[in-house]
Amino acid sequence: MLKPKRMISKQEAIEILDKCDHGYLSMIDEEGNPYGVPINYFLDKGAHALYFHCSKTGKKYRALHLHPQVSFVAVAQTQIIPDRFITHYESALISGTVSFIEDEQEMRVLLGRLCERLAAGELAKRPSVIDMYINAVAIGKITIESISGKRNVDY
Repeated sequence: MLKPKRMISKQEAIEILDKCDHGYLSMIDEEGNPYGVPINYFLDKGAHALYFHCSKTGKKYRALHLHPQVSFVAVAQTQIIPDRFITHYESALISGTVSFIEDEQEMRVLLGRLCERLAAGELAKRPSVIDMYINAVAIGKITIESISGKRNVDY
């Protein structure tokens, strides 16, 4: 059961999402089974959305087209405290709906933002990498419908 003292504000949950570089996307697959995968992403606070990339031919892409409702969790600063049988952590959980960006120019901008998030400063190769993958990748947008978070740091 979630202890109220561990719940954090929506703003604190957004800050956790903003500082993490990966999280876990949970969805329903094509057969109706639970399916979860780790993904890299970036948060766009203005759009109230998370963006990620995936293959246009993969299981994740197919599943999200059939069942666009998802949940996503990012966990930061975990530390197991063995002698106390607890874990210090902070996490953010969102629920939302996935849509895919269709406009190529918008995809290029979003891929650039993802590159900046994951490989900041690597500017020289960025255009050629985007050119190489633009036709193979899809850019997913998770529109955030709810957000919550928890923190356990009982120092």
